[in-house]
Amino acid sequence: MYAALDAIQQGDTPWQSFSAKYTGPIPTDSDPPPWMTAEHQIWCRDILTVIRQILANPEFDGEFNYSAYREYVNDERRYSNVMSGNWAWKQSDIIAEDPSTHGSMFVPLILGSDKTTVSVATGHNEYYPLYLSIGNVFNNVRRAHKNALVVVGFLAIPKSERKHTNSAQFRKFRRQLFPQAHLRFCCRIAAIPAFAGLRRFPEGRDFKQWTGDDSKALMKVYLPAIAGLLPRDMIRTFSVFMEFCYLVRRSFITEQTLHEISGALDRFWHYHKVFEITGVRAEGFSLPRQHSLDHYVQHICNFGVPNGLCSSITESKHIKAVKEPWRRSNRFEALGQMLITNQRLDKLAAARVDFASRGLLQGTVLSDALQHIELEAGDNGDNPDDVDTADASSDWESGSDDKFDLEDDPEPARARNQHVGDVDGIPIDDRDILAHVELARHRAFRYPWTFEGLAAYLNLPSFEEMALRFVYEQTHRDDPDTLDAEEVPLVDCPSLTGRVSVFHSASTTFYAPSDISGIAGMRRERIRATPSWRSGPGRYDCVFVNNNEADGFRGLLVARVRMFFSFSDDNILYPCALVEWFSPVGNEPDTDTGMWIVEPDFDPNGRRSLGIIHLDAIVRAAHLIGVSGETQLPIGFKHTDPLDVFAAFYVNKYADHHSHEIAF
Repeated sequence: MYAALDAIQQGDTPWQSFSAKYTGPIPTDSDPPPWMTAEHQIWCRDILTVIRQILANPEFDGEFNYSAYREYVNDERRYSNVMSGNWAWKQSDIIAEDPSTHGSMFVPLILGSDKTTVSVATGHNEYYPLYLSIGNVFNNVRRAHKNALVVVGFLAIPKSERKHTNSAQFRKFRRQLFPQAHLRFCCRIAAIPAFAGLRRFPEGRDFKQWTGDDSKALMKVYLPAIAGLLPRDMIRTFSVFMEFCYLVRRSFITEQTLHEISGALDRFWHYHKVFEITGVRAEGFSLPRQHSLDHYVQHICNFGVPNGLCSSITESKHIKAVKEPWRRSNRFEALGQMLITNQRLDKLAAARVDFASRGLLQGTVLSDALQHIELEAGDNGDNPDDVDTADASSDWESGSDDKFDLEDDPEPARARNQHVGDVDGIPIDDRDILAHVELARHRAFRYPWTFEGLAAYLNLPSFEEMALRFVYEQTHRDDPDTLDAEEVPLVDCPSLTGRVSVFHSASTTFYAPSDISGIAGMRRERIRATPSWRSGPGRYDCVFVNNNEADGFRGLLVARVRMFFSFSDDNILYPCALVEWFSPVGNEPDTDTGMWIVEPDFDPNGRRSLGIIHLDAIVRAAHLIGVSGETQLPIGFKHTDPLDVFAAFYVNKYADHHSHEIAF
């Protein structure tokens, strides 16, 4: 097998090595530190060969800029990829001054490096990989990796005895060798409801080791947790800082967005003085990372949006380029084995792209077999879609998602007992897929199949009437003279005789290039409405629902899904959701957190206001966090309780970047 992999010609870029050592003054009056005399080995690949392979990759067709450009939308400049910035434009002008370069292509190089540890327990297993990409590929391609980000070197990490690590000589050599309210708060963090792609903190933030990913995850739920516990200007400081962070991470930044970024930064400098006034930072601030905020607007204009250049791209690449190859090694002098593994993986990836460009690898062995089965069934007069699997699955309980439709749950069993968040949000690579919502592949069993029976099961006598008015509204929505569905006599509504199928989830696919997404910027997430989630209490997610053509949250409604179901009437299939409605509090977002606040709607009898909506009305999942104010949550308050207990909720626009773009 290894011989066959090594024989692949595509993507073949062998590793080379060279040594470097300290060449500065060495003390003569005492023994020099070992690092001064040691040779440090550096492994690398031929950069030009790697660049040629990236340029020749047919997978980047349509996702590639051949020249610098300036993009305008409605007469407003828009920045996105590296080649859309002023720097690429200026460099192209400089290159064009030489007549011999006419007809050539400008290829900016992007390098990134970051130390990673593969084994904390054994120690000394640290590596410093160097990654390369080119500025011509779109940012979404680079963020999805897709062979546009390649490991081209492993830099040496010089070691020294503790007494020498802080010496000026050693630190300079390292720089030359490579580049470089608690309890109440925790209770609130632990009580945050589940959401696709959102990490949970079941013990607040009580960690022995805190990582950058932990900080990013905490950032998404931080504001509602501190609201009411800290002075208002402190909350506003965090609010405008997060607004700045989410704005600069967008995949497309217009001149208006640049204006909003500058405004958020001005407000941050204004509000952050509260930390000096209250004595938290009485000596003031002198933090390099805060100072760097002032340069973002200028660098966005020059180099495009940071979303395609941030260090998180290389950090996530560590898993495939460093950690997994290290695990495959025998741990003894592992680097050489890791280099070979990376070379073989690159060959496999290049060969796969080559095969696909020749029309091979269309589908899988399983999909081909299923296609033949369907063709044979069609020849025999059978319709495979009419097969009822109820008998084969009669032992499945309707109230347990652990036994229900394992294909619909992409999370591996190993991760289910870890609090790493809900991995239902996944990137989608298909370029041709459109934004849509669809029910789960299989229906849930042991539910009544009639509207009358389901109404009794739900203890909702008005359910059948709601369905009748829903169908009337759907069949008359193009008639401008029709009455409102609530005003139509029931005798004028169509009768419903078809069977009803209940589902425990639905998936929504949407364009979200600012988040972790596929090569075309598409992302899919699952919305749950199940009476038991992971052998525990039920989970009923919230959703954004289209309301009107207004921008942002003013054009949306928020609802909580109580049940997904479908039925047919007059040969038309209606995929639906039974939802509980929320209404916004006020006409503007909350002034402290910048988030909209919503509260549950109730009918005249004091029960939650319900409605039936078509699945097409759902935009995607919404994340609501209870407004606690100064109230202390009881110890043991569970994350499954807030949506049933709180009287008001923040619409969390920081749950992910797409939420931030639509819930403003």
